[in-house]
Amino acid sequence: MGLDGTLPWQQAHSVARSVAKPLEIIAARLDEAAGAVLARPVGLPVDDPAVDVAGHDGYAVCAGGPWSVTEEYTLHPGTCRAILSNEPIPGHTDAVIPSAACELSGSTVLMRDPLTD
Repeated sequence: MGLDGTLPWQQAHSVARSVAKPLEIIAARLDEAAGAVLARPVGLPVDDPAVDVAGHDGYAVCAGGPWSVTEEYTLHPGTCRAILSNEPIPGHTDAVIPSAACELSGSTVLMRDPLTD
């Protein structure tokens, strides 16, 4: 049977099903597996990192602002805590706002308005 030209959908589907075969599953070390396809998802026995961490320096905030700066590890609505990159995120954090997007006025943190800066 030649495959010149365009096949009707039903015939193309039948040909594809008849020639497709599952790949053999083989175990390989990571350094041997370059270019290979995973047979199942890679999993870790523990979370990495073990806790959620900040991706950048800024303020961990809870609810809407402006926010009062606190040193407590669990935030409450309207509070925030200064946080450094890779530092664990305090409890009840809704977002980490980059330092460059905030303005500290006394013990209150405000979002900068990008349209007026």
